[in-house]
Amino acid sequence: MSLFIQGTDGVLLRDRWGFPEATLASDNPAHLSTFPPSYEGVCHLLTICSKTNIIDKGHHTDIMADLGDNGSSSLAILRLQGFLKHTKIGTYGNWDGNSDNCMSAINAIHLEPGSGAFGAIWVDTWRAIDHVRRWYGAMTHAICADRVRISDMDSIRCSRRVFSRYRNESYIASGRGNQMLDAALTRVSHQWYPEVPALLGVRRSDGRVSHGHPAVFHDGDFVDIAISFDVVERPGNTFNLYLKLEHLVQLAAHDSLYSSVKAYLLLLLVTADMLTVYASHTWDPNSFYNHECTACNLGVRRRRGGGIPLKRSSLHYQSVPVIFTSQNEIRSISEKRL
Repeated sequence: MSLFIQGTDGVLLRDRWGFPEATLASDNPAHLSTFPPSYEGVCHLLTICSKTNIIDKGHHTDIMADLGDNGSSSLAILRLQGFLKHTKIGTYGNWDGNSDNCMSAINAIHLEPGSGAFGAIWVDTWRAIDHVRRWYGAMTHAICADRVRISDMDSIRCSRRVFSRYRNESYIASGRGNQMLDAALTRVSHQWYPEVPALLGVRRSDGRVSHGHPAVFHDGDFVDIAISFDVVERPGNTFNLYLKLEHLVQLAAHDSLYSSVKAYLLLLLVTADMLTVYASHTWDPNSFYNHECTACNLGVRRRRGGGIPLKRSSLHYQSVPVIFTSQNEIRSISEKRL
């Protein structure tokens, strides 16, 4: 059951990014399920379900969402959007072929807002996750052992195990496109078998999603992800709540930055503002070298000693690519001089 986070203003966070890439053709607005913004609403929505397959020494628990139909429920899956960071996605995750590392082999990503302009979206996203932690602790009278510092809240980490221990399941090792790791999998197949991987997809121009290869995902991509909650109960009446990656959809690729019409228009606006500033000021070549356009979180590097900004290829981004700048940001840049 996919749940879209709803802000305190009643608007879905997906719709507050400001660009059409954030929507998928398969998401019918008439049938979207929402994750409530209030803690009380979360309490009425979620239920607890213990797992039968125990991977490690901890006791694992799934969090379910009440469908409201005859008391039925399904796995609670939260939909998030953001920019990729520290991407480690592959057919075998970060596994190196060593049997000792099968337990720790994962596919993992970090999701970040990319710009302070999207800070309000990020606060509401973190609030939703915190409500789940708070709810589970209240339901089980356990203490959350997750150590989330303020400095950790600039990104959200999601992961998924690559292997599970062999428990008499019938499994035949098959090739996955990496001959070295395929051979290593055959050697460990009597102890480990691959878990069902997260679904990977790429959004096409018409909004439809097709299968995506793990190699197409890179840092800076704007993505839609689905996560479930994997709770591990620990000794001492404590628990950890992990965000399990269920699907990863590339909404817009980072490498399409310079081919984007939006990027080109924004570059013209930034360049026009930079030239206006340059014409009305005398620069000190000893103290001024790199001028930052804080309004759009971009940097335009100048030649040493001033002069016209460098060519288009010198435009670089600080976390957020130009392609994803909203129309409001473009408008504010054109109306406000630096």
